[in-house]
Formats: sequence, structure tokens, C-alpha cells
Amino acid sequence: MAAFKPRLLTGSGTTGAIAGAGGAHTPSVWRSRLWATRRVRLLFTVCFLVAICFLFSASYTAPLIGVGLEESGMVVLLGNGSDQGVYSCRRKEHIFFMKTHKCASSSLQNVFFRYGDKHNLTIALPLTNANYFGHPAFFNRSMLQMETTHTRQPIVYSIFASHTRFHHGEVRKVMPTDTIYITILRDPVGLFGSMYSYYDLHTAYKLSLQDLVQHHPDPLDPIHRNRRYNKFGLNQMAFDLGLPVNAFRNTVAVDQFIQRLEETFDLVLIAERMSESLVLLRYLLCWDVDDVVLFKKNARSTLFKKSEEQLTPRDVNTLRTLNAADQRIYDYFNAKLTEKVKRFGAQRMADEKALLDTRSKYWFEECVEDVKKVDNEETAKRMHIYSKKVMYFEEKDGADPECQRMLREELAYIALLREKQSYINYNLTKVTGNTLIKRHL
Repeated sequence: MAAFKPRLLTGSGTTGAIAGAGGAHTPSVWRSRLWATRRVRLLFTVCFLVAICFLFSASYTAPLIGVGLEESGMVVLLGNGSDQGVYSCRRKEHIFFMKTHKCASSSLQNVFFRYGDKHNLTIALPLTNANYFGHPAFFNRSMLQMETTHTRQPIVYSIFASHTRFHHGEVRKVMPTDTIYITILRDPVGLFGSMYSYYDLHTAYKLSLQDLVQHHPDPLDPIHRNRRYNKFGLNQMAFDLGLPVNAFRNTVAVDQFIQRLEETFDLVLIAERMSESLVLLRYLLCWDVDDVVLFKKNARSTLFKKSEEQLTPRDVNTLRTLNAADQRIYDYFNAKLTEKVKRFGAQRMADEKALLDTRSKYWFEECVEDVKKVDNEETAKRMHIYSKKVMYFEEKDGADPECQRMLREELAYIALLREKQSYINYNLTKVTGNTLIKRHL
């Protein structure tokens, strides 16, 4: 008996081996029905994914900013106010902060120290001094220990935020390749006046600030050649950032230096525009808004600001001339910040500044009992403060533990971090007031 072989009949109106209760089904009909089924499935899948995304996004509400996905490092930043968009990014945790003198840099340093402390990141700390890497010497990698003391494992530093004199080539040797470079600048007139008082430059020059400006207005005057402790003097920001002293009066060299800074630093903050700067910093680093809340540290009391208040407009112009390199650098990056703020969006910036202000007020009320003047040596030692000319924050009893991080002064924080990072052999590790105690960890 011959084997049965089914046949597919394709003729019009023909019945054959493939037939159903509804009549004959041609291949074209089957293909169209199969395609329709696939489209239904695809449409269902798309709708399902859209619903999941909607539920995910709806689970967060503004103005809660910085919803961290801890394992991946991804963070969702939700817009608030007029900007209700979602901005997702990955937290940046490799940061070099060039700490410039008298530019509100101690306040900003606290932001980086406490973030590193909170997330258990390794923070670069000087081996042989309380809070300086070199300076006036340029930074070099020999100022850091690059291996653990006992296991000889390489040390990967995540955050560098202490005073140094910037040398990009050497910094690159100790920081990861994806490091974000940040610094802060201040109007040169305010900076020089603050530094003149804070570091007692009047005792070095034996002149008040007014007398210095009025009787020695020429930057080539011999009185301006010597820097206090070889560290402090005219064009302090340029000096800290690495410009040679003999180039201060060379506008071509200064402009070339500015271009190198522009190529190196991802963000240059401006002290007089701190709120805008912090908003841009937060979005650059993909951090929560509370991470960039800061309290003004090392701020002088009103008593020690009188010398700047007595400057005439002519004195101010003279100071700008004396600090011509600093002025040129400041003007350039102040203009760059204006461009960044414009690109960020006016309303968006206003909303973010309002949020930052709200959180700053919250933490101030949560943490601060009083703001007091350092009035004696005992208080300075107890608070680990270098100068008796500044104000300090008295912490509330029973305050949130985060308050300790926010209010901790620089020298005290460095001492704590040295203890925490005990796998690094610091030659000079303990700070008690202004006294350095040599010790081996």
C-alpha cells in the first residue's frame, strides 16, 4: 500500500489536505494571521515595558534628589520645580580638589572629606605634615605612600583635597585616569585682604594693608618679592595653581597658563557665586543635594575685616594691578562659570539653588547651637583651629551624627582620617590643637 503524501493545493477555490471548519486557508492567509499575532505580542511587550517604566519613575517624587542605586553606582536625579525631567548618571568618586588659599576652600574641602569618609573611600593625606603636601615645593608622588605598610598592596586614592602646589604631571601619577579635577577661585581683592589679616602679613611687611597699597603700588617694588614663609604673597591663586613667580607679569605666559588650567579642570568654582557653583558641582559629580551642603569654615570675625572695609576705590584698583595674574585668571573662569550657568538654564538653576538653600537651612537648624569667635588658645586647641581670628560652630547636643562630619574642622578631620586609614604608615599622624605629635601607626 502506497504511503500517504499530503498535498497543499493552491488553486483558487480548491479544497485539499489542509482545510478547517472555516474553509480553505491559503498560505497568504496563514502568513498574515501569523504576522498579526507577532504584532500583538510586540505591542503587548512595549506596553508592558512602558508600564514598568512609569511605575518605576512614579515611585520617586521631587524634590527628593539623588536616589542612589548603591550596587551599580547609578543615581537618578529628579528635576524639581519647573524641571520635572529625570536625569540619570553615575556617581563620581575619583576627585582631585586643588585647595587654593583663602578661597572658601576649607568649607569645600569638608564636602569632599565627609563624602569620602561616609563612603569609606581612601583619601590622600600628607605623610610628613599636618595639612600640606609640599608647598611652596610643587607636589610630587613621593609625598604619598603608594603601598600599604604590611601587605605592600598598591593604594588607590579616590579623593585628594589637601593643600599643595599643583603639578598636573605628578598628580596624574597618583590619581585614577577618570579623576574629576576641581578648584575654586575668589576675587583677588577680597582674597588678598583676607590673607593679609589671617596670616599676619602686616608683621612681615611692617605695614598695614592700606599703607602697603598706597606707598608700594608698584608690583616690581622689592617689598613684594618675598613671600611670607615662602608661601603667601601677591597672586596667591596663580602661585598655588603652579604658575612660576617670574611669569606673574607676563600676560602671554599667564594666558597660556589659563588655557592649561581650562584643559585640566572640569569645574572651577567661584567663591562669590557659591550656590551656583555647588549646584553645578552636584550635577557634575552626580551627588545628592545634602552631599554638597556646606558651612562656612575659617571665616574671620568682623573685627578682623576692618582693613578691607577701609580701602578706597583707588586702593582696590591698585590691589587688582598688584595681583594682575590672579585677576586675569579669576575674570576668565568667572566668565566660564557664567556660560555654564546659562547652559544649565535660568529657571532650573533657580529651583536648584532654592532646594540647596532649604537643605542648608535644615542642617544648620539640626546641627548648630551657636556660632562663636575663637577667643583664646584653649578654644583653638579644643576645636583644632589654626587661627584665633575666625568663627567656629558649636554643635547641638544629640544632633544627627552627620552633623559631626559637617562641623568638623580641617585639622581634626585629617587626624580622624589618619586613624581610620591605619593601613598607611604616616610619619606625622596625630593633631592636637596646633601641636603635631609624631607617631607610627
